[in-house]
Amino acid sequence: MLRDRQLWLPAETPETVEDLVLLGRRFVEGEADARYWTDVVRDRLGIHPLRPPDRRFTDGDVLDFGAIQLRAIHAPGHLRDHYCFLETTTRTLLTTDIDFTGFGPWYGNPEGDIDRFRQSVMMLRDMVCEWVGSSHKRPIAGKKADAAFAQFLERFEQQKMAVLALCQGVDLEAMIQASPFYNNRMPDPRMQRIFETQMIRKNLARLLDEGRIIEKSGYYFSREELNRTR
Repeated sequence: MLRDRQLWLPAETPETVEDLVLLGRRFVEGEADARYWTDVVRDRLGIHPLRPPDRRFTDGDVLDFGAIQLRAIHAPGHLRDHYCFLETTTRTLLTTDIDFTGFGPWYGNPEGDIDRFRQSVMMLRDMVCEWVGSSHKRPIAGKKADAAFAQFLERFEQQKMAVLALCQGVDLEAMIQASPFYNNRMPDPRMQRIFETQMIRKNLARLLDEGRIIEKSGYYFSREELNRTR
């Protein structure tokens, strides 16, 4: 794959990208679901594994492409090896999967980390840039970037509150069925379940850490709701 060009990967990217079966195990919990992920991305999406890279880069490296230079910015959270790039001449910030879509932050895999994700977004928000471009939206002028970052950060809280609203004496399975993230609109129900489970679990962990919910025998209760009914 891509043997007609140079392939540069982050230093943090493991060799699993060279094998779709191993990549499935990286991105999905459970052998059966990991294998399903592999089958979907290979057979339905036509994705192929990468070959070994020609070069690795790390945080702060400047990638020189002649006409342009990109400074690599390690921005984990979405994935451990997620990177953004700053074009040094035009001060264009490429935020890749910090994408400003209405869905908001996506961390639906085992290594997705909400705290690191938020820290990465806040770091990028503080950077001086003329333009911001993500993988999924039209470019944003620098003067409007702060508002876009603020809105994206707010989605973390909104996602957490959507899970909190479900904590009315129900278990994880009932929350997955309620589908607070995808609203049961994903065409592939099994893939939706895989991603939804991860994102709900991560927000439950946040809410437990914050003391806003309690868990009893696998059932989750809002502490505020419990106090109200006493």
